[in-house]
Amino acid sequence: MNAVLSREPVKALCVEWNQTAAMAEARMRAGGCDMLQVVDGRRLLGHITRADIDRCRRHGNWLDAVLVVDLVGEGARSGS
Repeated sequence: MNAVLSREPVKALCVEWNQTAAMAEARMRAGGCDMLQVVDGRRLLGHITRADIDRCRRHGNWLDAVLVVDLVGEGARSGS
């Protein structure tokens, strides 16, 4: 049997764009993963990683005050 890959995000590995970094961190812990897709409904906006969240925390940000959409592509912009 051939595997079929879908372009639709897997709900367990997604976070909505308007959720906080703290919520994303909790989802990563619960799911045992280091990356989440950031979606707006069914539209994929990008992804965030545990490193993005850690970087946000190191810069003194309160994770409950940062939306995940603000972290999409953060690693690419900072060069890490």
